[in-house]
Amino acid sequence: MRADIWFGLVGLALIAVAAGSVVVIGLVLPERCEGRSEIVYESNDEDVWDALLDYDQHPMTGRMKRGVEATPAENNLPVWVEDMGNGELITVKTVLADRPRHGP
Repeated sequence: MRADIWFGLVGLALIAVAAGSVVVIGLVLPERCEGRSEIVYESNDEDVWDALLDYDQHPMTGRMKRGVEATPAENNLPVWVEDMGNGELITVKTVLADRPRHGP
């Protein structure tokens, strides 16, 4: 077999493997992502609650954030768009938020 045909077949095989890998990885990724974290603060409940709701100071995208823009609330809960740069915008919706309560 000629060398140019051999290299062409190897190149096609590598492209097929790369494309197949992308498809397989895409099939195992979740369609929706949820997160949860827990931390103990040395502050009162109201200060912590206010910090959690301050999406400009504590964005979901962390240090990748280039900007934050508030959008109209849905079900009286905040919604905002975070700019990650390069035209990549992420819409973040609060779906549940229960203000802390103490006592009976």
